[in-house]
Formats: sequence, C-alpha cells, structure tokens
Amino acid sequence: MRIGISLTSNHPDAKDPRQGARWMIERAAAAHRAGLDSLFVGDQHVSPTPYYQNTPMLGRLLAEWGEAPAGCLFLLPLWHPVLVAEQIGTLAAIAQGPFIMQWRKRVWRCVRPSPSRSGSAPVHRQPSTARRD
Repeated sequence: MRIGISLTSNHPDAKDPRQGARWMIERAAAAHRAGLDSLFVGDQHVSPTPYYQNTPMLGRLLAEWGEAPAGCLFLLPLWHPVLVAEQIGTLAAIAQGPFIMQWRKRVWRCVRPSPSRSGSAPVHRQPSTARRD
C-alpha cells in the first residue's frame, strides 16, 4: 500500500498570510521525513480565507520533498491552456521525482443542494490523472 498526502491550501486560522504558507512547508517536510509516497496540492479559487495558489506553493514545497512523486490538481475550466501547460512544464522540470497532474473538466457551483430541487447531494468524482516519470 502507498500512502501520500494532499495538503490543504486554505488556512482560515492563519492570522498572518505567511503563517499558512509556513504550515504547508512544515507539513511537506514532515511528510518527507515520515517517508510518505506522494505529495499533492489542490486547486481552489475564490476563498474568503487565506489561500495559497497551487503552482507557486508546490514549487516551494518541492525543495522539501525529494524524489518521491508530487503533483497538482488543476480546475481546467479556470485556467488558460497555455498558462496551465507552462505551469505544469515548469513544475515537472523542478520536480526531482515523477510529476503527476490531476485535473477536473467541470467546476461545480459551491452551493448546498436543495432537497426540493434534487433530493440528493452532488456526486463527488475523482479527478483525472496524467503522470511524467
């Protein structure tokens, strides 16, 4: 069995924006020391609390990570294709080990489902994955 970590990039308890970034760096270093198998950072936009963009943050975290696989999730509808290609290419070049890209083709509205409209919650789907070894 392989066990990795996906770090949250939303830190509502951070009093100073640098604090949340430090927490992410400390967690990545601790995960590396613990011998976890992979490191991921998600993609999020429009947050009322301190949020750290995935590509620059993963670039910094890779300095702590080593040769184990690492990657990012991208909400593709929110990215220009050339920009996301450049971001992925740069991260893959920086990574000492395999870089894994995860993506979602759809972005769901952030609303609580209404039982009167649907009667059930939206289905959570796993993101698609591409890997460079």
